Amino acid sequence: MIKNSSLKYVFPIGLLIAFFLDGSVSYNLMSVLFKSYSVVPYLSLFWLVMAVFFVNDYNLHLEGWATLLGAVFDWYYVGIWGVFIIIFPLVVYCTRAMYRYFSINFISAFVIYLIDLIIVLFLGDLADQVVSRITGVAAYAGMNFVLYSAVPTLILNAILFAILYYPIQRLYNYCQQG
Repeated sequence: MIKNSSLKYVFPIGLLIAFFLDGSVSYNLMSVLFKSYSVVPYLSLFWLVMAVFFVNDYNLHLEGWATLLGAVFDWYYVGIWGVFIIIFPLVVYCTRAMYRYFSINFISAFVIYLIDLIIVLFLGDLADQVVSRITGVAAYAGMNFVLYSAVPTLILNAILFAILYYPIQRLYNYCQQG
């Protein structure tokens, strides 16, 4: 039960750290390594998805945390309310739905996480297209998004997943035991 677990402290602190690392890692990667690419690490999404996989207690209210994270993400990074405030809870819901059909191991978790990332990238891009067409501010080229943003983001997040999966799993397991 979450009431007696250190998870009630570790999860929000980890989510806050992941949120701020999203921006700083993205900024540093874009300015140093990938000058012409837009790379987003989505560490906060990773933290949420790992919680779906490894936290066995529904009292953590991940949908509520995802909604709060989406609102702050919209306010802090995007500047337009409504994109991530919908996408993040939807991803938690989809992850839970897919989780029921797989035994969670590294490979199945990796596939589910990539599907989640594709959902986030597709819906975020769709929202960007709609806003671009309504406002007429910028011409939109979908292939540029795929080549210069989606593919590098998927590659970076696949690498981060491979590096962070087992440490995060051990952290969540440790927090639930103690």
